[in-house]
Amino acid sequence: MTETAPSDKIPLTVHLPAELAVRLKKAAESRNRAPADLVAELLDKYLPSAASGPQQKGRIPYT
Repeated sequence: MTETAPSDKIPLTVHLPAELAVRLKKAAESRNRAPADLVAELLDKYLPSAASGPQQKGRIPYT
């Protein structure tokens, strides 16, 4: 298996419902961005980082 730098791009195909795909395309156009860039930004923002490590179960974080 080859290692890739964080800046390298790996192709990924995502199948979305038609209505969601249209909304994504319109949102990207309104921001003058490519839909793929918007998807990458959303995934980066909302998916947990792999580097965060395992989470402890049963503990509720209080702030």
